[in-house]
This record gives sequence, structure tokens and C-alpha cells, in this order.
Amino acid sequence: MMRRAATLTLLTAVSAALLTACGGTEPETPSPATVTVQVPAPAQPAAAQPVAPSTVTLPDVVGQNGAIAKETLEGLGLTNIRLAADPKSGKSAVFLPENWHVTKLEPKAGTEVRTDQTVVLTMTK
Repeated sequence: MMRRAATLTLLTAVSAALLTACGGTEPETPSPATVTVQVPAPAQPAAAQPVAPSTVTLPDVVGQNGAIAKETLEGLGLTNIRLAADPKSGKSAVFLPENWHVTKLEPKAGTEVRTDQTVVLTMTK
């Protein structure tokens, strides 16, 4: 019984020391009141119906400067324009279309295409 009392006294002393070291004996200052405000979420628009891509008729851009031809097609709303090097040019890729001119348009001029359809401008230097 004496041993138990000594252990309890030792634990009490250690606990008191730890509380003092952690600031546990200082009185706590009251914290200011916290106010929580819930703001309603903005109204979500109704689910948009998928919009079918529009169609355009391809103009004849063969013979034009590559950059101008590309801008012309983009101005019509085309979103998938690929630039290809004409095999006769000896080049493998078109990097600066302003230094090239168009030798071929696929699909051909006058064809009606969807604005998301792939259109290929083949060019040479």
C-alpha cells in the first residue's frame, strides 16, 4: 500500500511538472465568440444541351501564304486544322506557315464540313 501511494505521488508530481511546462497552470483567456455565416451557393444554370457543331463551306486557299490560309480557316470557326509538308518540298514538317504556301486542301474547296472536322493544309516552301 505504501508503494502504491509513493507511485501515485510520483505520478502526480510528474503530471504537475508537465502541465506547468506546457502552460497548463496558467488561466486560459476567454476566446472571442466565433460566428459562422453560411452563404448560399450561386444558382447553377440548367444543364446545357449539347450543341451540334456547325458546318462551313471550305474556301479555295490553294496558292495562298500558309499563315493567311490557316487564319482564314480559323476565322470560319474550324478548330482542327493540320499543317502538312508537301513531299516535294523535301521537308518533313511545317514549323512557320508564314514561310510556306498552300499546295493542297483536304477536303477540297467547296466541300461543306463540320467545324470540328479535320482539315489538312499541305504546303511547300
